[in-house]
Amino acid sequence: MSGFQTRSLSASVFVLIACLSCGCFGSGQQSRATGTVSGTIALDEKPLTEGTICLRDSSSGEIFLGSISEDGTFAVTGLGKSGVPCGVYQITVASKFNDVSPEELMNTPRPVQTVNPIPPKYRTVKDTDLSVEVKKGRNDLNLHLSSKK
Repeated sequence: MSGFQTRSLSASVFVLIACLSCGCFGSGQQSRATGTVSGTIALDEKPLTEGTICLRDSSSGEIFLGSISEDGTFAVTGLGKSGVPCGVYQITVASKFNDVSPEELMNTPRPVQTVNPIPPKYRTVKDTDLSVEVKKGRNDLNLHLSSKK
């Protein structure tokens, strides 16, 4: 290969990488319509006062998080996104006692030093029976968890 061909190839690869990294070509996720997801969460008819709601896209595995406020309300958002892409999501709930990454949280319950108020069946994708279909626009989600088996 001549010096010119090598430089041309290098420049082409650089441009391709730059376009891919900044999203110039787009992706299926970016073109999907989005919705907002907010609501309330209660455990045994009492509002949960802290923790995190995790939505995991059933097809892509992408995770969206929302903090639970003291009054039991939450809003789920994506980093740098205007909303959550439409689709079906599995829902897990984490208490503040879980000091794990979202990926770990979605897949493996972890022993904690203190009593975790969230029943194990809501902590992992494998065990949860909670799900939601996010549609374009506003999505109100009221979750009623039970500590009874």
